[in-house]
Amino acid sequence: MESIWRDARFAARLLRSNPGFSSAAVVPLALAIGCTGAVLTLVDAVLFRSTGIKDPARIAAVYTFSRSQERYLSNSYADFRDIGLLHDALDSSAAYLRSSLNVRTGEAAEQMNGEWVTGDYFRAAGVMPALGRALTPDDDRPGAPPVALASYTVWENRYGRSPSILGRVVWLDRVPFTIVGVMPKDYRGMLLDWYPDPAFWLPLRQINRMQPNFGTLDYENRREMQMFMILARLGPGVSISQLQARLDMLAARVASSADLHFVAFPALEARFFPAYRDATVHFLWILIAVTVVAVAVAWVNLATLLLARMEARRREIDARRALGATPGRLFQQFAIESSILAACSCALSLPIAFAISVWMRGIPVMGGSQLSLDLSPDARALGIAVLAVCVTCFGLSLLGLLPFRPRRVASRRRVAWRRVFTAAQVACAMAVLVCASLLAQTMRHLDHASLGFDASGILLASLDLYSANVPRADADRIVRSILSEIREQQPQAAAASDVIPTVMRTTLVVRPDSESGEGPWKPLAFNRVSDGYFDLLRIPVLSGRAILAADDRSSQPVAVLNESAAARLWPGENPLGRHLWIRGEPVDREVVGVVRDARHRPLVVSEAATPCLFLPLLQSGTVGGVNLHVRTRGDPLQFTGGLRQIVARVVKEVPVYGVQTMQDHVESGTQQIRAAAEATAAVSALSLILALAGIFAAQAYEVVRRRKEIAIRIAVGADPRGVIARFALQGVLAGAFGAAAGIVPAIWGTELLRGSIQGVGASGEASFVSAALALAFASGAAACAAAMRVAHIRPAEILRAQ
Repeated sequence: MESIWRDARFAARLLRSNPGFSSAAVVPLALAIGCTGAVLTLVDAVLFRSTGIKDPARIAAVYTFSRSQERYLSNSYADFRDIGLLHDALDSSAAYLRSSLNVRTGEAAEQMNGEWVTGDYFRAAGVMPALGRALTPDDDRPGAPPVALASYTVWENRYGRSPSILGRVVWLDRVPFTIVGVMPKDYRGMLLDWYPDPAFWLPLRQINRMQPNFGTLDYENRREMQMFMILARLGPGVSISQLQARLDMLAARVASSADLHFVAFPALEARFFPAYRDATVHFLWILIAVTVVAVAVAWVNLATLLLARMEARRREIDARRALGATPGRLFQQFAIESSILAACSCALSLPIAFAISVWMRGIPVMGGSQLSLDLSPDARALGIAVLAVCVTCFGLSLLGLLPFRPRRVASRRRVAWRRVFTAAQVACAMAVLVCASLLAQTMRHLDHASLGFDASGILLASLDLYSANVPRADADRIVRSILSEIREQQPQAAAASDVIPTVMRTTLVVRPDSESGEGPWKPLAFNRVSDGYFDLLRIPVLSGRAILAADDRSSQPVAVLNESAAARLWPGENPLGRHLWIRGEPVDREVVGVVRDARHRPLVVSEAATPCLFLPLLQSGTVGGVNLHVRTRGDPLQFTGGLRQIVARVVKEVPVYGVQTMQDHVESGTQQIRAAAEATAAVSALSLILALAGIFAAQAYEVVRRRKEIAIRIAVGADPRGVIARFALQGVLAGAFGAAAGIVPAIWGTELLRGSIQGVGASGEASFVSAALALAFASGAAACAAAMRVAHIRPAEILRAQ
């Protein structure tokens, strides 16, 4: 222990006396460990971490797959009822549905999410409440008293984790519910990508009492109403494949069309809606690839530094050997030095890992939406970090034994390995530089893409009139009153059912000029908007008129088309005054205006304009979700308080939520590309800096190692500038070889980006050529800067010293 303590003090003094080497070794390794810990935590949270369910190997999720549409759909309640009859394969099954709730606390109302579940939900999920009891089939029968389970977050934030929450009454959509239990802290629902988290779990049949319009849909018997998720717990000894066989037989017997069939997914895949899982996993692969590059660059840089350092310490090592030091004794010294380096790196990596974790909480890893995740490190992530530290210490200690090899062989091999390491660093820099260039080009293209409307200076806010059970007549009055009061303070205000660009794929099926009862039905995207909508967004009306305040239920049904919709319905003709039928509406509508095309879908989805139909908000069926648009003077967010006061004066029961600027809404569609671009750019900068530092260190060491030879060359008449140029040429060649080696990883990286993130285009040859030239030039500059030491060599002094 005494020798270990002496070695530790000596190693600390040695590292403190050479802060340049210590910083160059510790910082990159800390970045690598921090990135690794944060990304592993994210991957673990998304794909592997327990969500609080019991025996997840027996959990399955069932979805409906449409062969014609080639996509997965939700299920109908009738499907759930039929699947529940598979008693030979299932222990239990449950259906659930998530929707928004208006939660009243005192005089104010707040919007939260609720999950409507059937009676066997908690038995099928294997989840037991942290406090109180679970919902039972008796709670999900007609006429049962309304009871609910609260989430752990609600219990903690609103009730201070007091047991007195049991028996308390909370008003949800104007209906009093008695809280009978609290969910566990780590349970946020079966689907991680159904964001945000549910605040309450409610019996499904209570939805008829809270939302009467929902009850009139006869959802229990109509198979076309596919809105439910189905959760199943397998029976003892039953596998997923056996359940799938039983589902195939059931689909052949009960499915209304041969186009549909049931598909079962195991528990780990049941965390995501099937259509979104691939996008999530692909984005995780991007983060993993970026992390691998960061780790590789850090390790290569560290190996290069240590090889140069061991060569510089050869005389010290030779002296120790001459004084009787054994290989084991020297290995102990190097191991302690490496341990101190690794410990410093680990200590520095902790704040880096937490900072990256905070940044990753905002990453939309699934198609523009965030996941419900807890990114606090767990035991497995910490164990992997400790393992990485142990491997680091052992590897660094082994490098310390290289000087014991024969001098000539060791020197040649170290020179060769340094060149290999330098080329590897440049290759990593080449790969991430091309990927960063591709993402930067994509972001520049998206930032300069034409929206077709002016998003600046607009405040957005949402109202949920449907969950508040606002009658249709009152909804019209409420919207008119809110817009009228807003316009007294801000002249330009409008309302719409959707905010463009929208990720929703809602369409209406229409038929033009259908008086004869003939003609094809054509799907169109649509939006319900109020008067003043096009003026507020500065979308020009090309012909006819816009939607007016007089377009309500008492007036003639009208519609406004954009250019693409007009060309699709009446190519080459004037659509004004023409009529169209909307499937499900009893009367036709007259086209009264045509507006310029504007971006209806997110920027990353498609460059083509979307044919869109605009209907008057107060003339087009039940008003549910209403999105207020207010063009303000100055910062839009400063009007948030005034907007909330206006809504509270008009209707107290309806909360205001989703407040943001329209510019932020537009940019949210590119968050995934932005996150990938930021991560790749950071690693690209790190790789480039470390690669140039490695080239500089290698050339500087080469100058020191060959200073006797250089002195002789200068003494016999060689021009120092020629020697410098020769070293610079070596740097250029190292950069060129490394860039050539990085072409294949760069191609693989760009293809991974294109296949994982919507909106990323193809990378042209110019990106590869410019990146290779930039690396070659930067490598030559770094080598030239290192070779400038030649100018300070005094041949007489060096030869005299030798």
